[in-house]
Amino acid sequence: MLDYAEKQDTKAVYRTERAAARGGADAQDNLGTFYTHGLSVPKDYAKAAYWFQKSAAQGFSHGEDDLGESYAHGRGVPQNYAKAIYWLKKAAAQGNPTAQRDLQTTEAEYRTQQRSHTKPSR
Repeated sequence: MLDYAEKQDTKAVYRTERAAARGGADAQDNLGTFYTHGLSVPKDYAKAAYWFQKSAAQGFSHGEDDLGESYAHGRGVPQNYAKAIYWLKKAAAQGNPTAQRDLQTTEAEYRTQQRSHTKPSR
């Protein structure tokens, strides 16, 4: 038997799924976050990335940021710094401060990776 909090969580997921299916970019991003963290649903990075992509495709800066982070860390999608930076730049250009920070971090990680792959062997 579900307790009150579990019933409320189940209702919140249901409402968010319905809004996401109707095309609500913020709901799509929220649903992706539910799947990323396993909030009232099983943790599933592929489903999270799917919903972040839907949200980002509508220009929702939080969806763009979350999709960029998915690409940066290879969560639900293959790790791809070019795609990560692309989506993070789009979100940062909208003034999203989290995306601006994530962009700086991801660009630094990418530069570090590039340097480690181009060091001459001795």
